[in-house]
Amino acid sequence: MNILNIILISIFLALIIYIILSKYLSESILENVSNIYYMNKKELEEYLINDEDNYYKDFSDKDFKARHVNNLDEYYNNIRKACIDISDDNKNILNKCINKANYKLNKYQCIGFDGSKCSNLEWKIGLVRDKWYEEGYPHTRNNLIIIPISLLNNKNQLISTLIHEKIHVYQKTYPEDIEQYLKENGFTKYKLRKDYNNTRSNPDMDEWIYKNNKDEIMMAEYFDNPTSIMDVKTIPINSSKYEHPFEYMAYDITNHI
Repeated sequence: MNILNIILISIFLALIIYIILSKYLSESILENVSNIYYMNKKELEEYLINDEDNYYKDFSDKDFKARHVNNLDEYYNNIRKACIDISDDNKNILNKCINKANYKLNKYQCIGFDGSKCSNLEWKIGLVRDKWYEEGYPHTRNNLIIIPISLLNNKNQLISTLIHEKIHVYQKTYPEDIEQYLKENGFTKYKLRKDYNNTRSNPDMDEWIYKNNKDEIMMAEYFDNPTSIMDVKTIPINSSKYEHPFEYMAYDITNHI
């Protein structure tokens, strides 16, 4: 056997080994993740319609109007249209991005936030399509993170979104830590949000309207006749980051890590 044949056979064997290892590693990533739970379509529908965190109970007329529904039954129908199953390919994409999000979170700490504790919390994920439910925006319901399937096409944005939403899960899981963060950054409770008919409902926030360290009220107020949940003016600065201390915290930490 001449040298050329030996080289060709070696290349062929190396290629076979590469293909086998690639398939094995891909399947291992999917199978060996211990703290990620993916909801299927039926589970997600039931979870959202059950409304365990009472997100819908305080919807105002403008909340319904902005979502193009007249009542909760119509809203539930939109939920059913939005929820989808998560394919193995999409799980692989999410697994890889979650690993990167965990790596970034693990390195960050500040008063009122421990990135290691945050990354160790279970990742519970549901996927939605189009704009039927909450216009397809990422958000949390209790410890469940809702992600639009379109976001899986942009890995960097997906990683940042996973970090942002996992911080919201941390906020709901460790209220004592969050009290420290609020105190350290000068946020104080002002009034209950339910006492204002014009504020946008947001499942990533608690029930309070706050003031910042400059004694400025923080909230998002609907315009007249809203046709979108984004038809709001946010004070004191017209950016989602300033809607609430929980949003400020999620945006600020995500930008720092």
